[in-house]
Amino acid sequence: MNPISKLFITLFLIVPVVVTFAQTDDQVYDFFTVDEKPVIVTDAQAVYPQGAIDAGVEGTVVVKVVIDQNGNVASAEIFRSVPQLDNAALQAARNKVFTPGKVAGNPVRTFMNIPIAFNLS
Repeated sequence: MNPISKLFITLFLIVPVVVTFAQTDDQVYDFFTVDEKPVIVTDAQAVYPQGAIDAGVEGTVVVKVVIDQNGNVASAEIFRSVPQLDNAALQAARNKVFTPGKVAGNPVRTFMNIPIAFNLS
């Protein structure tokens, strides 16, 4: 076998392994597929916006978050909106800290939805 063929075969066998590991690091698991679910360690309550209070706005904002391998919120976006309450809900979600989700005992990035309720009482 010539040296070029050996190099090609070696690269053919090694490159897929490297690519597989690179994809795994960025993979985000669904909340329902991880072996151990993320659990809130530090809860951050939403601050009810005064304008929404004055206008009598109530409702539940659902925020989709990605929790990283350290339990921090890596990203947050609105899944279900109440426009006057969205920013307060996003801020609260970003300030929460979790135990990370785990697959086969290893911490993984996990996405989940967090409902944040605003009620005037």
